[in-house]
This record gives sequence, C-alpha cells and structure tokens, in this order.
Amino acid sequence: MNEVEKNPNQYNGEALTVENKGGDRKLYIESYGCQMNFSDSEIVASILSKEGFSTTTILEEADLVLVNTCSIREKAEQTVRKRLETFNAVKSKKPDMKVGVLGCMAERLKHQFLEEEKIVDMVVGPDAYKDLPNLVGKVDEGREAVNVILSKEETYGDIAPVRLGSNGVTAFVSITRGCDNMCTFCVVPFTRGRERSRDPESILKEVNDLWDKGFKEITLLGQNVDSYLWYGGGLKKDFEKASEIQKATAVNFADLLALVAEAHQITFFGSVIVLFAYAVFSSNKNERYLIIFTLLLTVITQALFLMNGSKFDRLSEITEYKEIFIPLAFFIYTLDSFCYINHTYLPKKS
Repeated sequence: MNEVEKNPNQYNGEALTVENKGGDRKLYIESYGCQMNFSDSEIVASILSKEGFSTTTILEEADLVLVNTCSIREKAEQTVRKRLETFNAVKSKKPDMKVGVLGCMAERLKHQFLEEEKIVDMVVGPDAYKDLPNLVGKVDEGREAVNVILSKEETYGDIAPVRLGSNGVTAFVSITRGCDNMCTFCVVPFTRGRERSRDPESILKEVNDLWDKGFKEITLLGQNVDSYLWYGGGLKKDFEKASEIQKATAVNFADLLALVAEAHQITFFGSVIVLFAYAVFSSNKNERYLIIFTLLLTVITQALFLMNGSKFDRLSEITEYKEIFIPLAFFIYTLDSFCYINHTYLPKKS
C-alpha cells in the first residue's frame, strides 16, 4: 500500500513522524490502542516541537522515546512491555536517551514503571501533556518525572495538533475526552477521567485549518462522540448545575454537526462495511432488514454529495439538499448506533 493511501489506524505501533521544521533534539514516538491515542500523540508532538524536538523513525538516534499506551486489554499492555524492553536495550548503549510512557497504561501502572520495575524515566497521563516541557526538564536533570493527574477541564482545544503519518486526505478532530458510562469491563473513566467537551469554536478552527490544507475527510473523535455537550466548559455530569443562560446556549452533538457541515462540505460516512457484514451474518431477521435499510440511507446520502459536491464545494453552495442533509445524517447515525447496540449488547433468544 502506498504511503498516501494509508489510513491513520494502520499506524498502530509504528514510529509516527511529521515533516521536520528544525530542532536539534530527536523525538521517537509510537502509539497503540484507540484512535484517541493517535490524536493525543499529535498533540504531544505539537507541544514538544516548541521545545526543540523534531520527530524521527530511527530509534537509535532518538534523544526522547515516548510510547502512547492502551490499557483496555491485557494483550495491549504486554505489547507495550515488550517494546519497553527493546527501548531499554537501545538505551543501554545510549545512556543519554530518555524513555517515557504516555496514556492510559501510564496512569494505571505509574508506580510499577517508576518505582518497582524502574524501566522508564517519565510517566505522563492523558490530561498532563501540557506539563511535558517541565517533565522533560526533570528527566534531563536526572530526576524521575510523573504527572498523571486527571483534569475536569482539559480538552487541549488550544493546541494545534501536528498530523503524524498523515496521508493528507483524512484527519481526526477530537471533540470530547473522558467517559461517564462506568462500564464494569472498561478502565476509560479511571484512566481518562470524566466526560467533558471541547469548545466548538476551537473545533471549527481546527476543521478550517484542515480544509485550508486540502484534507477531504474529517472524523469527529471522542470516547462517546454523540454525547458531546458544550455549555461553557466543565464536566458533562455538572450540566444540571449550569445557569439558565448556559443551558439555553448549550451546543449538543447535533448542533455541532450542523456547525461543521455549514462551514464546509464534510461527508459523514456511515459504517458501510460493518453494517454490510452485520446484515450478512446476523441471525435476527428483523435486525437484518433494519441494517439493510440503514445501509441504503447511508448510500443515498453519499450519492447526494457525489452528485452535487464532487468538487468539494462548500455545503452552503448546495441549496437543493442542504435542508435535508443534516437531519438525514443524524437519523442515519442514530440507526447505526441502534443496530450496533442491538447486535452487541441486547440478550439474544436461545
């Protein structure tokens, strides 16, 4: 597969780079797990680029090695541990190299990494990346550095991410962080904190920047992307305590979709291939019909764009279908979600 055709999801475990713009120190960064981790790595690279770091794909020439980790499954943690062994083998030949762990695994296993196993120099949680310049300074002085404090406010909305390993066509824009669901099998609320949403103005600014750079497909990203709710900042669970003015001017996910769609013609792709697979393999007849119906609606919506916006004109210039697209897209998204929940979580008849 050519580099330009690569999807960001296919960079799992690869060294991520961006076109270097100077900087004497070399940063080697790998990401594992969900797409949110890859998005966070772009934020990390942006922060460290201002500290004189440029990215590299050659481990042996790195001054700072970071691995952005996942804790959702044991296998993911085992993979990271093996990589840490490799990093430390290189570090034994280059003592000045520093190794750090980022992300969910860092928050969960900070004491083991730093105090018991002593296999890293730095541990940084998902909400502490702005503290990286200070933490790097500590490890440069020979001290251990750790910050895994979870934030009630941090969304990194004021950080312009660099696009690591970008194909120049698709990009991810983070709109929420954390989760309030507290599922018994999931560590996300404990490693990424409670749910909060990003300022819509900063989202639109990032989308506009991607548009100006020629990107054609943008995916809005979050642990629970459809529960986006901006009312001036703070945790979603505290929305009930908001003032009447805050509640009246709040922006939910449907409002955000409308804002983004009105700014540019951004296509909202349904999970076509996944839906098709569900339709083929589902044992529930009614569920199969519903999935096929959803799939058809998704294709129809895409066709409307292809007919009217093949040159990627702004949505505001498409007058014939503008009024129906947003509610149709939201309806399709809702059906997609219903099909997924029904297929995955609801008990099946024996």
